[in-house]
Amino acid sequence: MTGLLYVPERVRGETPGVLFVYGHARPAKAYPLYQKVCIDLVRNDFVVLAIDPIGQGERLQYWNPRREIIR
Repeated sequence: MTGLLYVPERVRGETPGVLFVYGHARPAKAYPLYQKVCIDLVRNDFVVLAIDPIGQGERLQYWNPRREIIR
């Protein structure tokens, strides 16, 4: 699974976390607005794990009907 882990500079003890699953933008974690949201969360002392859903970002897949495979 591909993704980014955003960690505040000063983590002290237990820290709240967010699993950020991107919406409808094909670039997923590379989409500037999503990156801004994650950075804003980190600035407010959240650890953020932002993953690429299947079919987006580095997990983009295409169906090849001739070979009947996904690439």
